[in-house]
Amino acid sequence: MLETGMAADRILVSVVPSDRGQRRLATAALFVSFALFCLIAPYARTPLPKVDAFIPAYEAALAINDLVTAVLLFAQLRLANLRRLQILASAYLFTALIVVVHMCSFPGVFAPGGIIGGGTQTTAYLFACWHGVFPLLLLAYLRAGDRASGFSGVRQTIVVPVICTLIAVAAILLVTTAGHDFLPVVIVGNQPNRVLMTFVAGDWLACLVACIGLWRQRTRSLLDLWLSVVMFVWLCEIPLSSLMNIARYELGFYAGRVFGLCGASFVLIILLLETFELHSRLAAYVEAEQAAARRRHDNLARQNVVLEADVAERTRQLEAEIAERERAQEQLRESQKLEAIGQLSGGIAHDFNNLLTIIVSNLDFLADTLTDDPERREFVDAALRSSLRGAELTRRLLAFARRQTLEPKVVDINSRLPDMITVLKRTLGGHIRITATLGDDLWPVFADVSQIEDALLNLSINARDAMPNGGDLIVETANAQLDEVYAANNKDVRPGDYVMLSVHDTGTGMPPEVIARATEPFFTTKEQGKGTGLGLSMIYGFAKQSGGHLKIYSEVGFGTTMRLYLPRAKDGATAAAASGDLPAESIPRGRESILLVEDDDDVRAAVLRQLNDLGYRTRIAANGPAALAVLDSGEQFDLLFSDVVMPGGMTGFQLAAEARQRYPGLKVLFATGYAKAPTTAENQPGMTVPVLRKPYRKQDLARKLREVLDGAVAAEETACSAAGLRLRRVPGRG
Repeated sequence: MLETGMAADRILVSVVPSDRGQRRLATAALFVSFALFCLIAPYARTPLPKVDAFIPAYEAALAINDLVTAVLLFAQLRLANLRRLQILASAYLFTALIVVVHMCSFPGVFAPGGIIGGGTQTTAYLFACWHGVFPLLLLAYLRAGDRASGFSGVRQTIVVPVICTLIAVAAILLVTTAGHDFLPVVIVGNQPNRVLMTFVAGDWLACLVACIGLWRQRTRSLLDLWLSVVMFVWLCEIPLSSLMNIARYELGFYAGRVFGLCGASFVLIILLLETFELHSRLAAYVEAEQAAARRRHDNLARQNVVLEADVAERTRQLEAEIAERERAQEQLRESQKLEAIGQLSGGIAHDFNNLLTIIVSNLDFLADTLTDDPERREFVDAALRSSLRGAELTRRLLAFARRQTLEPKVVDINSRLPDMITVLKRTLGGHIRITATLGDDLWPVFADVSQIEDALLNLSINARDAMPNGGDLIVETANAQLDEVYAANNKDVRPGDYVMLSVHDTGTGMPPEVIARATEPFFTTKEQGKGTGLGLSMIYGFAKQSGGHLKIYSEVGFGTTMRLYLPRAKDGATAAAASGDLPAESIPRGRESILLVEDDDDVRAAVLRQLNDLGYRTRIAANGPAALAVLDSGEQFDLLFSDVVMPGGMTGFQLAAEARQRYPGLKVLFATGYAKAPTTAENQPGMTVPVLRKPYRKQDLARKLREVLDGAVAAEETACSAAGLRLRRVPGRG
């Protein structure tokens, strides 16, 4: 109980001060006891019948009473560890044991001479020791005060006094039995003599001293109060039992022992009431602790719920962060892959296109010389077609890497779609049913028209190949708004307004692993020889380079939907009207003076031959400084035709800027085999020049020259705008 936080002086009768109510109750017990004594004392010598069961019943009850009291006092000793409690518990234990021994020695109870041996005087001496030792121990109890027991351990605190008590009882028993013949005679028959009366009077005086000492305690505890009542009852019992009667089995004999049993019960009752109160307090404390435990459990449960919610929320956040990190890493890997392909394609584009320029130029020249030899002309045409197919493969590879040179303009897809559908019907065959669904009030887009047409053609051809037994192909256009949620779930997509061009087929469909690789260059599921694997990669690159997006929806056995999103043109832009194929015309020629600047000897020779065949007067230079030297010679030129990237520390753009400073009216045409113009062009902001992409044929060169020289050029942005130049495109297919 001390561990519960309640002090010993607040809960133990051995130390708790007695209150006024307890003192009044004890005083009342004293008066009642004294009144009964006064009533019985005149009749103490009244003979009564011998009751054989009285002694064993009375002394057994007394022994149990004192033994239980001793146990309860030893229990308090464990809490308070006071020497006086140790003495008092030993006193009650001694009384319980000596009563048992007295009962066993009483003549006629269990045997005529008792069951422990001895003689006729043993019982009387045991009675005198019984009533003499207890008050003496109470006097020792008073002198002990509040000192500690002197033992540190619980076992020593209890075991030592128990052993000492047993030794004392054994010693008294030994003296009164084995030494019986050496002891003075104190009782003759059933009547005590003067010796016994002297012993008993001594016992009475010891009780009187103990009673007065207990009653006069300055700080009287509750236990002290009731011990004084016990001693007062003994003061009544001893005269009744031994002094006032002249023989056993008189009224005083019986009444005195009843007084003793009642007196012994006072302390037991107080201890039992205290035990009940302690149990009540303990029960209340346990209940309070259980309620507190339940509250703690409930609080813990609520905290666990909150914690689990926090953990779940944090887990969701971490999963989202991990997913976002994985998407970012995937986008980074994709960007790095595209950058690597772009660097590879950009690095080979210049040299490869220069080679194709030489091949195409010489094949054109050779074809012109074989007009009268159709058989050999066919060989040349086949070689020319193969060269142009190589140029197309290079263009598609650059389209995937987003490094092709685009010629965007404002386009109304709906106005061009009918002509595209006509071409698709001729291309795909009669087993494919084509349906077009045009969106109402379709927004214009800003994109390269030829790339849109190529994208639609490639998507339709892929759809046809997915429907070998025929099926439906649905081409659809619609306005679309891609929000931030869509953009977050699709890499490289910006929220905004788009125009959707969708191609849906009822073919075989694609599994997820094929969809994941569908836009990779050279990846194809077609049989060998039936596809290059660059169709979707070119469309993907064109969409990204145009600021758009390609989305693939497919399910095996149900078909595929390809959606190409192109950004909406700015408000106020006017879409160019659709136009048909230009009519065939003869190659235009001229007589103007042209300065050709080309660092590659073979390319320079091939282009010089083309210019001469077209009738132009041409001077050549291998690099920028050499070209400036020719210009500084004073010779007049109508047009500067220059490569973009050249050795010598000067690019074609820098050369054009220097030349125009000398001759502001000089016209300029660039030819390049690179994927896109270099950034050194940023030194010439606002410069508007046309570009001719390598490889080109003689008729392409002839048209571009006439467009530039004749001045019929509509200003527009080209891919060189990324390098800081704004280039113009002349009407026609260039």
